[in-house]
Amino acid sequence: MTNKKIIETIQTYVSVSQIRQPEEKRKFWDQDEIQPILVPEEATTPLVGWAEIEAYWAQSKSIIATLNSTSSNHRVRTINPELAVTTYSMHWVAAMNEKTRYNGRTLAADVRVTALLRLRQGEWRFFHLMEGPVDLMTMAQQYASYDKPE
Repeated sequence: MTNKKIIETIQTYVSVSQIRQPEEKRKFWDQDEIQPILVPEEATTPLVGWAEIEAYWAQSKSIIATLNSTSSNHRVRTINPELAVTTYSMHWVAAMNEKTRYNGRTLAADVRVTALLRLRQGEWRFFHLMEGPVDLMTMAQQYASYDKPE
């Protein structure tokens, strides 16, 4: 039951990410954690602490018009009854706002995610989440399969 509950938490978090409301996303994080860590795929350095994470979420909200994300290949390893490490795959497609340097383009990626969650008041909550790109060979194969303008 624990693994199922953790996977449901991940899936709900990923779906909540689509509405891009930082206050909703934060509900899935351990509120008692002083230094949560978020490492988005596109970040050059880890985001440590609420101020950095919330600034990132706010910036994302301002440059992304729409976001669709799905997660799959969930793996859960329970370290103890109140701590778990998870890995999963995530696919996202973002339509960027036109008034940004991205000029309304659509960006997409497949990433691998590793996250640590703690049990808090009966609910699993993130305190560390790290995204990373898929391996280079997979990226090259995906790029080769895209239709490119002549």
